[in-house]
Amino acid sequence: MSMAVAIVMLVILVIVLVAVAAFEGVLAWSLFVTEAPWVPLSTHGIAALLEGLEPLTSGAVVVELGSGDGRVLRAVVDRYPQARGIGLEQSRLLTWFARIRNRGRALEFRHVDCFRESWVGASCVFCYLLPPSMSLVANKALRELAADARVFTLGFPIPGLHPLRVIAHENREPCYEYRVGDMRDSAE
Repeated sequence: MSMAVAIVMLVILVIVLVAVAAFEGVLAWSLFVTEAPWVPLSTHGIAALLEGLEPLTSGAVVVELGSGDGRVLRAVVDRYPQARGIGLEQSRLLTWFARIRNRGRALEFRHVDCFRESWVGASCVFCYLLPPSMSLVANKALRELAADARVFTLGFPIPGLHPLRVIAHENREPCYEYRVGDMRDSAE
């Protein structure tokens, strides 16, 4: 190998390493600014959600709170092409990345605070958020979603409410399914 080729390969390697470090640094800064960690959902968690969504009717709108890189919504519309996905994400970088990664699919990613954005019209709302957020999820769902809409929370239940069912996969984090009408009945 000539010296010129070796130098070019070394420069390319350095550029790739700097780009990866910059991406990780921006994610860390995003965590500091938004106080919301990005934890990519495992394939087991996605499988639990997909199982819970059955059957998903034509024209269904699935909203994901904290959509990260869009992998969950991509799996939803790949399995249910009749559905539309909307990702709500606080991190501008992750929103941008999700938009690029999911071009051409029936997906929309918004850089917003998921608790300030409207959920009206959603058939399903999914989240993998920290426990302090669960009561916020319940309150907003009760205010804005139709009685037949469903809420799925991965890892953490909504305090004080009994889920319609719990979907567990191989000792992984459970996925809790709630129907908004049932949530209203138990809140009264």
